Amino acid sequence: MGKPYVFIAFDTEDSVNPAADDALLNLARVFDEASLPASFFMVGEKARVLRDRGRRDVIESLRPHEIAYHGNHWLEFPEPALVYGNRDPWETAVGKAVEYEAPGVRDVAEITGRFPVAFCQHDANHSPATTHALRQSGIRVWNGGLGGPLEGIGWIMDMLVVGRNSRAVSLQGSWSGVDIDPDEPDRAPETMIPDDELRAFQQRFDAQLERGDSHIVLLGHPTCWAMTQWFGWYDWPFELRHPDAARTPTPFPRGRRWEPTPSRSPADMAAHLEWTTKAAKWLAGRNDIRTATFSDVWDHHAEEPGSWLDEQQVRSVARQLCRSFDYVTEAGRRSPPRTRCSSSRSMRTSC
Repeated sequence: MGKPYVFIAFDTEDSVNPAADDALLNLARVFDEASLPASFFMVGEKARVLRDRGRRDVIESLRPHEIAYHGNHWLEFPEPALVYGNRDPWETAVGKAVEYEAPGVRDVAEITGRFPVAFCQHDANHSPATTHALRQSGIRVWNGGLGGPLEGIGWIMDMLVVGRNSRAVSLQGSWSGVDIDPDEPDRAPETMIPDDELRAFQQRFDAQLERGDSHIVLLGHPTCWAMTQWFGWYDWPFELRHPDAARTPTPFPRGRRWEPTPSRSPADMAAHLEWTTKAAKWLAGRNDIRTATFSDVWDHHAEEPGSWLDEQQVRSVARQLCRSFDYVTEAGRRSPPRTRCSSSRSMRTSC
């Protein structure tokens, strides 16, 4: 096997805290200066907020990098895809996916100036119908959590799958917001030590590399470079856990007023960015990996067009899948669903 791919992926979703905009700007510049292309999985609402706040500098900083898609609305969405994808007929579910997600794809493309190449489901908001709708829109790669043999690099029909669940190494260092109450900002963490964080990251990366997988996803969330806690965590509705949410979703948008979360101290922000900058330079200097974008890997693995299942055959497969597969149950209401389909190349016809 050749050198493993290394994808630098940022789920860019905090539309609440303006400090997260500056963190995004800094990260884009850090990896550009290291000549490392990153993939920014942009939420539609985040793109709209950057536009409305006049953050042209942030948008321009993304030019050297790849744009990907992370859903129209993060966490709060009109109706969970796990629900409508499992409950509704295929055509109805695809129609809802287009209605809910097409505006986000359009806004991300228009605001950033580039059409998203890949997507990742947000908060398990996923179904086969949603994936189909996004692929029909022109998005070519799925970098989600799958498990099993599809966790590597493979194909589902003509969509390249680059799984991230068991291949991810966190870029967020020792950041953890689990035990921090935003109503008690004095409990914010102490300033991290950049060299300690760098060594811990290097150890995690090398341990993952030794597994011999096809790729590694270095995953981070820009908000973690600025905030002590996940944005608005105490105000989340946790729709998929609410017993009535799946049956009777309330009108959308819900008019919820999200509260900002406490930010890191200036010294802690600087320390976090310092070790990240060192990590980027360390990665750029390695000759045993291939840092790549999802576009690069698509171009490398794409095959000449062949003979595929026709539309009626695809619909037949989808109906059979819907009769025997419950996405909500399989996902545990909080985890990405695991597909029981075989890897796509086996679905090619022989004619």
